[in-house]
Amino acid sequence: MKYISLLLIILLSACHYKNQTPHTQVKGNAKEVLLLGTFHFNNPRADVVKNEVFDVMTDNGQQQLKQLADKLTKFKPTKIFTEWEVDDQENLNKLYQKYLDGTYFDDKTLSDFYRKGEIFQLAFRVAKKLNHKKVYAIDPTEKPFDYPLVMKAIEENNQDTLKVQLDQTMKNFGEQATKDAETLNLEEIYLKTNTLEQNIANIEIYTELLIKAGDLNNSAGADVVAQWYKRNLRMWGNIQKQVNKDDKRIMVLLGAGHTAILNQIVSYNSHWKAADLRKVFNGSYIDVDF
Repeated sequence: MKYISLLLIILLSACHYKNQTPHTQVKGNAKEVLLLGTFHFNNPRADVVKNEVFDVMTDNGQQQLKQLADKLTKFKPTKIFTEWEVDDQENLNKLYQKYLDGTYFDDKTLSDFYRKGEIFQLAFRVAKKLNHKKVYAIDPTEKPFDYPLVMKAIEENNQDTLKVQLDQTMKNFGEQATKDAETLNLEEIYLKTNTLEQNIANIEIYTELLIKAGDLNNSAGADVVAQWYKRNLRMWGNIQKQVNKDDKRIMVLLGAGHTAILNQIVSYNSHWKAADLRKVFNGSYIDVDF
């Protein structure tokens, strides 16, 4: 009887956890993170996905950015983390100080990257409104992603169907992003970019397509996917190393491919919970203090 009772307890426990989502395990004192997946405002078309982007430098774009920043400010993050190399934090500090001083855009030597980039146009804007002294870098210095290696493995193993699927997926992403830039306002683009559906589509490029590159004796695809996950895990580690007990809410501004992975990580971490961007935008956080 003792063994039967023990077995019943184990089975009931298994059923209990099976029916729970990871989010139901979040601790009461969990920190809240706003994972804001973004397109790159300055688009040199250097990524695998090619597309046109919403122009934030027009008067209309600047007005929409201001409205977006106002809403993000009400979330009251105590720290803002960005896609900037950790080894270059000192330079980021200098750029942010110029922004605080109001002299940043007076520098006519700034390239398009520094004038248009989402770090300077959005992260700096929100941080200044919140009187933050610093914007935090989290990107590892080494950022390997050997896409040509994947394509080589596909060609060597005559994986023609996989190549067509990859090419079509990248084409579809680019065309949809261009269409969104032409038809949606900035807030709508961010809401669409940060849906579960979009996160899944992002992740499946790696876990459903790229990972298959090569034969059973060639794991080029899996190796490249592992490199991508490693970079994002290091980002998450760099975030955790820079938060303290007083940081109840933080904001993380990264390319949407990164935030899709970080959402995966946060969903299985009882010490963190992901903020709902829709609630941030509709004002649910306005009167919330700690």
